[in-house]
Amino acid sequence: MLKKTNINNGLITLSHNDYGYQEVIDDFTSAKEIIIVTFNISKNDTRLLDELKMLDENVSVTFITNLPQRHEKYFRSNQMKTPADRALENIKDYFNQLDRDNYNCDLTVYFCYENHSKIIMTENIAYIGSGNFSDESKNNVEAGIILTDYEDIKAVKKQLIPEIISCSIRYTTSFYTIYMEYVADWLVECNDFFDHLDMGIFTYAEVRYALEKMVLDLTNASISLEKLNRFTEMINEAKDLIQVMVLNEFDQYIDIGIVHRINKLLILLDTQVQKLEGLLEELSSFDFQELQINYAQKMHEYHSGDPDDLNYAFEEGQRKAHEDFQEITERFIGLDGYFERIQIRIPKLIQLLVNEIENITDILKSESIYENRSSINNTNKEF
Repeated sequence: MLKKTNINNGLITLSHNDYGYQEVIDDFTSAKEIIIVTFNISKNDTRLLDELKMLDENVSVTFITNLPQRHEKYFRSNQMKTPADRALENIKDYFNQLDRDNYNCDLTVYFCYENHSKIIMTENIAYIGSGNFSDESKNNVEAGIILTDYEDIKAVKKQLIPEIISCSIRYTTSFYTIYMEYVADWLVECNDFFDHLDMGIFTYAEVRYALEKMVLDLTNASISLEKLNRFTEMINEAKDLIQVMVLNEFDQYIDIGIVHRINKLLILLDTQVQKLEGLLEELSSFDFQELQINYAQKMHEYHSGDPDDLNYAFEEGQRKAHEDFQEITERFIGLDGYFERIQIRIPKLIQLLVNEIENITDILKSESIYENRSSINNTNKEF
């Protein structure tokens, strides 16, 4: 039995001996992305999981499930099978059934120990209701809502799914997914640093009436040494990840032309970053107050004990520190265009690297990564 009631932008479904989300399952073969949130999976009947096993490597599947019978603590029991034994049995079963190596699709699995929600969706259609992604759920009376409006589906994916993932623990994914997480972080950090650079060494100046232009601020320029160091560390991490974890790990599978292009881009990126670091390093480590004090302490007036002499020493220290600052900032004269270009070049080089590695997506997706096994299996028992 499957009853449907039309609502704005969707359907209300009531099912018994049917899947209330059958329309979503039917869309699996047309989908590029599938997201499944469930309380459990079937122990014996694997028909629904078999639907996922039929998908090819171009389909991304995010699977989030609770782990029934797993608890934070296990009490002792006189029974032959203790609560910890039952938990271990279930954990082992979920590990086996959701093992990436049993699927062709790009499967990522999370465990959410507090989850009781059920969402089954593609980029085209979404089900939110009471039915689990388990074959036993078909036997129950279940109710849910089918969404077909693009904006509604997008809202579920962008607003609800990240909240569930944030309180989940990842069990398995592909190397490609891990790599793309790094890429997202690199681009964010890169943009953050260049925003800091803009605010630190540029200011707005009026060039004509009611017209302002960004120009180098040779009076108040400053750059955080911590942010510069973090930026260069991030670039080095990116280069190491690409060189060691991508090229070295998968070199036998990658076309030699792609390898040469990636290595060339890595060299160009390194050159640009070293040049930028060389220009900014002295400014970022410049401490006006500390330099003023150092200059003042070198003057005999500083040690005379006379307040006027002490004040004079500090004024002279300030003057000399300001001269040093001017000497540094004057090196930036005429470099307005360079800083503008470098802010385009470095993110573009990173993006070009990302584009080249997109050519070997299939290779990266085929490599499975397993995480958090020991914390998921908290029974203190081995499989």
